Amino acid sequence: MTTGGEETDESDDEFNIFLFVIATGFFGAALGAVMAGAFAVFLFLSIAALLAIAGIVSASLLIGLYKRSLQSGFKSLLLISASLLGIACGLFILYLINLFLHLHLTGYQILLAGAGGGLIGGFLSGFIILRMIKTILKIMLNKLKFIN
Repeated sequence: MTTGGEETDESDDEFNIFLFVIATGFFGAALGAVMAGAFAVFLFLSIAALLAIAGIVSASLLIGLYKRSLQSGFKSLLLISASLLGIACGLFILYLINLFLHLHLTGYQILLAGAGGGLIGGFLSGFIILRMIKTILKIMLNKLKFIN
């Protein structure tokens, strides 16, 4: 009501462009922060993985140089790599088993049992793979001797 007795028809249905610009800027900044954080985590994990790989290769190289044998360096590289891969696979497989079969294992139980079983399995598979490689190389060398 105004002083003259007439009603005003002032509705607040207008499109406020300033609020829209501020909201768009806020969501853009939030999205940029999430992308920057994801990039930083990816970069950190990539660097950690590269350092771990460099450590494995350099340890195997030092073992090979210490024993003066290419075979011992390759054997240590294969066993260390297979053990680490076995740990990762053991954790993943036990997590999936716990998820699908509802075993109600806690996180530490999954971590210890999966890592332990994966370590043993990876180490054994490393020995099996090493034996297979030796056997295949021996067969190939015998074939080459037969040809020459």
